[in-house]
Parts: sequence; C-alpha cells; structure tokens
Amino acid sequence: MKAPSTKVRFEEAKKLLDYGFNNFSFQQFGKKDDVIKNITVNKGVTSNVDCILKEDAGTLIKKGNEKKIEQTLNLEENISAPVLEGQKLGEMSFSLDGEILSTVDIVAKNSVEKINLFTMSEKIYYSWIDLLRWDKGDRANLSHFLWRILYYFVLNNILQFMTKKWDRFALSPLSHSS
Repeated sequence: MKAPSTKVRFEEAKKLLDYGFNNFSFQQFGKKDDVIKNITVNKGVTSNVDCILKEDAGTLIKKGNEKKIEQTLNLEENISAPVLEGQKLGEMSFSLDGEILSTVDIVAKNSVEKINLFTMSEKIYYSWIDLLRWDKGDRANLSHFLWRILYYFVLNNILQFMTKKWDRFALSPLSHSS
C-alpha cells in the first residue's frame, strides 16, 4: 500500500475492513465433537457408535447467502467391528451454488471391539441377571418380561452354536500334532 502518508494508508485500510465486515460473515457449520449421527455396528460388543465432527467446520461467506448453503453427508449406515476411536467413517461437505466451501471428516467417538466368545457369553450372563431383576408385583411389565425370556433363549442358542463351532475347530485334526 504505497500511500503518500500514514493518514491516507489508515483510511484505505479502514475502507477495506469496513467493506469486509459489511459484506461478509463467518458461518459456523458445526463444532468439533458435535454428534452428527448414531450408526449401527455389526458384530460389535456394542451395537452402535456416535459419529462426530473431527474439527470445527465453518467459512466466510457473503451476507445473504446463509440460507443457500447445502449440506452433503457421506456416511455409511452400518459398519462392521472393530471400530477405533477417531477412525474416519465419512465426511460432511458444505457448498454454495455448487462450489464446496468446507469439508470436514466424520469420525468414531469411541472404539467398538469385535464380539468374541467371551464377550458374547458375558452379554448373555448380564441379560440373565437383568431378567431376574424383574419386579414380580408389576403386572404392567409382563409383556416386557416375556420378551426378555425370549431374548435370553435366542442369545443362549447363539452361544451354544458358537461353542459347538469352537469345539469342532479345537478337535479338528489340524489342531493336534502327532
């Protein structure tokens, strides 16, 4: 800024700043760790995981265009375990008139381990304990109680099936050396 004096230089800088503040604004799209969605995790110790923004998302835009911003979410509905904390699960982009303004990664809020024989038997055990906690005097929960019994028997059958598979594997000729 080659201005003849400091006063002229200051006035020109003031005009630029006034123009910027009068015509543009910062649009915040989301903050770091905002939960975007909860998705299903197949074969995991827990059945779902929260998807969060990896970082703050926002940009400067011309005033009056705030309502024209389009949001695009690219995220799978369900994934398979294991899932690591901070693992990228997708991304979210924000665009205006077809031009992408900002893109931010969506990551897993916490880890989800893959289910195994031990965690499945633990789940069944705690389901059985919960089943026994039912208040027998509360008749309104009778249908809930019956569903819990059905749930227990289904999980028990799954555990028995996995145990048979495990025993068959352990007794196979390849697992023993002669």
